[in-house]
Amino acid sequence: AAAAAAAASRDSELDFADPRRALLTPGSRIAVVGAESELGAALCDALAASGEGWEVAALCTEPEGGAAAALGVEVRPFSPFTPSALARSLSDADAVLVLSEGACGSGGAEPKAVGRLLKALPARTRRLLLVSTHGVDRTNALPFSMENMFGGKLDKQRALEQEALLAARKALPGHSIARFGKLKPSPRASSSSASASASASSPSVELAPGDALSGEMSTADAAAVLVEALRRPESVNATFSAAPRSSSSPPPAAAAGLDDEWLKLVGPEIYRRPLEAVTPHEAASWLREFARQLLRPGQGLPTPVTVADLPDGVLLRFVTTGYGYDSYEKEEARGAEDKWAEGGERARGNPDGALRLLAESEPSARLRVARAEMAPGTLVKETSEELLLRRLAKGIDELEAAARRSR
Repeated sequence: AAAAAAAASRDSELDFADPRRALLTPGSRIAVVGAESELGAALCDALAASGEGWEVAALCTEPEGGAAAALGVEVRPFSPFTPSALARSLSDADAVLVLSEGACGSGGAEPKAVGRLLKALPARTRRLLLVSTHGVDRTNALPFSMENMFGGKLDKQRALEQEALLAARKALPGHSIARFGKLKPSPRASSSSASASASASSPSVELAPGDALSGEMSTADAAAVLVEALRRPESVNATFSAAPRSSSSPPPAAAAGLDDEWLKLVGPEIYRRPLEAVTPHEAASWLREFARQLLRPGQGLPTPVTVADLPDGVLLRFVTTGYGYDSYEKEEARGAEDKWAEGGERARGNPDGALRLLAESEPSARLRVARAEMAPGTLVKETSEELLLRRLAKGIDELEAAARRSR
């Protein structure tokens, strides 16, 4: 009760839409919908053993709750087409985890039931987490195009995601969509506290923003990822995919563990590569020069930018109107050093999202690009981002090649 009162006091000082209100505190009630699926059973076990002090309610169509009836988990009826019963089961839910049938198979929540559920979320609910599947954004690529060919399975899953996003953005401080591949059942014992903790921090798990990964995952590992998502502010208002780490993926920084994977969701991150032949300090200086080249006539991006230096790199702000250059004669009249110094002021218009280009020394020497200042409604500048990343990759390749030759 004291913890709940503390949470209420914290929330009273924040705006309703503040993502910090989506963070769960000890004593928070978590409702698991789709608890009768294989993942649901593993998740209920993992939540009960998390040590966070959360109270877990498994919403089940069967009175006994099946395998979801783990120690410390309350079983409640899930009657999506009986509004009063559904309202009672959700009445004290601070967070609702929806394990969709499309992602979790038998025992998962059907799309029509999810629609009813979204309309019945109580005013106290501050977090929605939907479990979805890989491929919803890749229906034009194999193997997902074949999966979607008959019946439009992935199209329907995408529509469910959109329905959940619209409902969450309208009524909740925070939401998350977690996408997994095929889920392999795990022995019930593997969902113990020790196993869940190990899975959640395991370097064998890889995360990525959006729909970028593929691969099967055990229900125990998937449950551990979901528990960790509830703990972490990085996952608030994020859509991400999770999968076993592939052999082609760069190994994670040992000191950072899975922290470095969750960092990818901040922004989110759209590019990462190790630095091998140049130092982060040298790379940061090069990034500032690289960014100012984008301000020169004929060298810019489809969407104009302004430039601001950061301690470890540079910030590119997209602007919505005006390229920001004076006439050719005026530009020529200014000296090169003047134009370079004024680079951050050249484009004029309203800020419309940004990119942070960073050269980091911790947890390892690397270069990262992440979106920033993405207010609700800000559109991703896909064409400009793609062009920028191509130029950036080519430029850093040339920089490192030159550094190797000079040794």
